[in-house]
Amino acid sequence: MIEVAALFLMLGLTAFGGPAAHIALMHAEVVKRRNWLGEQEFLELVSATDLVPGPNSTEMAIHIALPGPSVPLHLSLLCSSVVDPSLASTHSRYSARINRGIEDDASSLRDPPVQPARGQP
Repeated sequence: MIEVAALFLMLGLTAFGGPAAHIALMHAEVVKRRNWLGEQEFLELVSATDLVPGPNSTEMAIHIALPGPSVPLHLSLLCSSVVDPSLASTHSRYSARINRGIEDDASSLRDPPVQPARGQP
């Protein structure tokens, strides 16, 4: 486990170029250099992470570091597939009301009511 942590620490500190570059570096280290995974297994993990919303390179690191079914992985998948859509739904439901209220307040500031001067009918 220490070797896995050291590998991903090194990748995290030296990798740049986004998740695609990070996954390519993972492939070079995990498949070609260390032979921890086979080519087909790595490609299946890449395909699985493409289906789930979230940062692909982080999900790949979780798959590589925790082989087999694991509770943290399933919890992260549950959170990303259930919590994110529910937050998006809540946001879309309430943002229209909030925006309408802001627009009403803004229009009252732009167009102040005209009141007659004192002494005039």
